[in-house]
Amino acid sequence: MVQDKPGGARDFFASETQGYILFPNVVHGRVVDLQGRAYPTTTHRSAYLNRPVPVCHPYNAGDAGKRSVILCKGIPDSLSVLAAGLKDTGACGLYGTGGWQLAWLPLFRRAGRVYAALDRDATDRAIALARTFRTRGRVLVPPGEFGLEGDLNDWLRVGRVGYAILVTASLGFIGLGGPAPAPGVGGP
Repeated sequence: MVQDKPGGARDFFASETQGYILFPNVVHGRVVDLQGRAYPTTTHRSAYLNRPVPVCHPYNAGDAGKRSVILCKGIPDSLSVLAAGLKDTGACGLYGTGGWQLAWLPLFRRAGRVYAALDRDATDRAIALARTFRTRGRVLVPPGEFGLEGDLNDWLRVGRVGYAILVTASLGFIGLGGPAPAPGVGGP
């Protein structure tokens, strides 16, 4: 709820004709933020709606310390990575391709690899984000057959098992400094 006019309030995520699927961001058992995903998605409004307050935590920040972490554009992409069940790999969501905050960098200090997985049309931003993590940063780019705006959720068309295989194979993608080392050989 947000204050609409003096003495009035409205649901920030609703309109007269369409609404949003709400995704809560839970930190230490407490909801700290919400992101809305338009449903159905139309061309006349943004696919995502974030509350008009600063975002203080990436989505699923508890995974930031995992051995490998995939930084996704949004919450739905993060949930897809989590559903794939990739071994020793967590997922954190940004609130859009420009949602990264440098203040979050210490959360990832234990991660051996951090993969920036933004949409295909935001590859430049993904490279810049991966560079933030220096030698631990990598870029995960969706295959070209998913189009210019392809993202992690497009990979779901191949099914859960195929999705896990594609993402796992892509984790070795050359981002910065070459492919990820084999487990137990100089890296995670």
